[in-house]
Amino acid sequence: MLNSKIKSIEAKEILDSRKIPTIETKILTDFGVFYASVPSGTSRGKFEAVEIRNKDGKGVKKAIEKAESEFEINGNYCWLSLGSEGRKEQLIRTDQDNALVYISEKNEEKKAYIDFSARVTKLLEFCGFEACPAEIMASNPLYCLNLDEWKKLFSKWIQNPDPENLIQRVLIHGDKINVIDNIPIDEARKIFEEEIDGTKKVEIIKIKEKVKKNPEYEPTEDDLEVIKDLVKNPEIYLDEGQLQKIYEYPQGTLWDFFLHAFGIKEIPNVKKRVEQGFNNYINTYNFTDEQIKALRRIKDIFVANKLEKKEFSVDEIFANPIFERLLGSKSEVEKLFDGKFTKIMEDLEGAIKA
Repeated sequence: MLNSKIKSIEAKEILDSRKIPTIETKILTDFGVFYASVPSGTSRGKFEAVEIRNKDGKGVKKAIEKAESEFEINGNYCWLSLGSEGRKEQLIRTDQDNALVYISEKNEEKKAYIDFSARVTKLLEFCGFEACPAEIMASNPLYCLNLDEWKKLFSKWIQNPDPENLIQRVLIHGDKINVIDNIPIDEARKIFEEEIDGTKKVEIIKIKEKVKKNPEYEPTEDDLEVIKDLVKNPEIYLDEGQLQKIYEYPQGTLWDFFLHAFGIKEIPNVKKRVEQGFNNYINTYNFTDEQIKALRRIKDIFVANKLEKKEFSVDEIFANPIFERLLGSKSEVEKLFDGKFTKIMEDLEGAIKA
């Protein structure tokens, strides 16, 4: 038989006989074009490809079952899916975030579980689930621990949380800066809201009454100075920048946080701000009805990635078969937007900074 060179391989998503998405490949060789698809039924041939899909976590389960058949482990373990996967959210850039907890204190079993976890994560990576850049995966010995080790680690996290989740309160007096403490964000928020809402200062109470009578009341310079003095007092010790971090609202002002603490005007959460910015952008420009439909289809993509604080590109949208099926091919969408879709996505990204 003559050797045949493969000139190109293309893959696309198709629906099987049960209307379930699967993969079809097109192979161009010197002898012609050949097609093959991945079956998802029960009657697979011995040498046929095996699908691993992650709908409802089935892909992870199949990878674990495959690894279990290759390793001798006692089975007293729990695989943890973390991050967006654990919350059952679909992101454009889906990577692995997982861990493993097992019941055993034997060192030889620890190595077996690490090797087992490494096999599972490799299988998932082979199926398209990229390795976590921060290595928060069960294959990392730091996240493959027995139950007692996990208990100790959780205690450490509680006692010494991530600095990103702490607020450092400082007292500034002249040229001297004294660090008062480092407290969790939730505690800082609670202190701020309770102190503002429960204040007995006459000047603050007067401002509150003005706003209650007129929700659109604009503060004077004197009003703002009174509020600044209040948040600098020993019971609060916070500034505008820290409040922006506490409420995840980088464009928020001291007045915004003041109204929120008084229960007069609530600060919208990240999801609401993204949705509001998205809608404002669409309403600002003269998009056609079909263009608006296409843009609204990707609103959930924006929201999910903003909540995860992940950046993404147009190419990544269309590299995901789920979103490509939802929106159409890149060429089709570019045609719909007169070749300006990439620019529109960049403008939209800038318009909904959360």
